Amino acid sequence: MVRNNTIKNALLNVSSIDENMVTNLNQIIKKYPYFSSAHILLSKGLKNIDSIRFNHKIKIAAAYSTNRKVLFNIIISSIGVSLGLITYFKLVSQEKRRIGGRINAKVFL
Repeated sequence: MVRNNTIKNALLNVSSIDENMVTNLNQIIKKYPYFSSAHILLSKGLKNIDSIRFNHKIKIAAAYSTNRKVLFNIIISSIGVSLGLITYFKLVSQEKRRIGGRINAKVFL
């Protein structure tokens, strides 16, 4: 069972995503396959643990990501809340306002 604060913990400290959290993120992605933030965090976690699956998952995360610069910033970051994620959520909220609020907020957190 995935705890509710898995994503929150991953967002607050992207450099501490470990094997246990990677497993939890995989479960979240199985349940919510279009959850782009989970794909990005999973890729970062796989990079943190030097997984052989990183190259494959980063390509999937890039496919789900709306801004690859943000993805790049998250992957290379090693401290706390990534500036890339903050930028990503700002872009999502701007896009939501631009199209009249039709984006489902559950997809983004």
